[in-house]
Amino acid sequence: MILTLHVENTLISIGGYKEGRLGFAVRMKTDVGLTEDQYAAAMAQLIAPHGLTGGKGEGGIVSSVVPELTERLRSALSRFCTGKVYVVSPGLKTGLNIRSQNPAMFGSDIVCGCAAAVKRYPSPCVVADIGTAVSFSALDENGSLIGKALFPGPEIALQALSDKAALLPRVGLGEPGELIAAGTTDAMRSGLVYGYASMIDGMFRRFRARLGGSPTLVATGALAGLLVPHCEEDIQLDEHLVLDGLYQIYCKNAPPVRD
Repeated sequence: MILTLHVENTLISIGGYKEGRLGFAVRMKTDVGLTEDQYAAAMAQLIAPHGLTGGKGEGGIVSSVVPELTERLRSALSRFCTGKVYVVSPGLKTGLNIRSQNPAMFGSDIVCGCAAAVKRYPSPCVVADIGTAVSFSALDENGSLIGKALFPGPEIALQALSDKAALLPRVGLGEPGELIAAGTTDAMRSGLVYGYASMIDGMFRRFRARLGGSPTLVATGALAGLLVPHCEEDIQLDEHLVLDGLYQIYCKNAPPVRD
């Protein structure tokens, strides 16, 4: 089995691939205060039910947008692998053509998601990754990554709303009720969910106009499942796109997989 680790600012996703298929996907919270040992213990609890203990994985790969955790988590993941654990970074083969004057502007999560999207969907394509931040990445008609738009995610917006407005309570994200809500909590959730869904629709339309034709619209990320059902555009919801991209990149760089 090959283990993939997607490290975001809020959540860490772990995927296990066997014979080219995702066998399991689990999540835990990101905490920069945890040690390597603590992360290894947390991983063990999550993956043990899926038949994995120390040294049972053939290899692994990590994508991280939290630099101070990258090596800590790579080392923790390596405890469950007999082979090498890669980190997505410059020099690793991705199969993705980045056509930009500043390739470094694309985080490893965007690279992984777009690498998977190029293989899975027709180009041109627009990939929205909805989590702590929301990014829209554009793949042209040749499948080349040409640029992105980036802004704060729903949880940041909700926290800012409570922090800056003294009379508003702290509210967790959740399914909205009526668009025109009768209470403050419901109104905040309505604004966040329907507002972000409308923004996603609007950004996809603008990207479509810029790219021309009928680009494939794809959404992934921890919060995509909450927002996409409330969008009006025809959007492919692909929850594990980044994990799939990680596995794909692992296979391009590692010896032949025997999982």
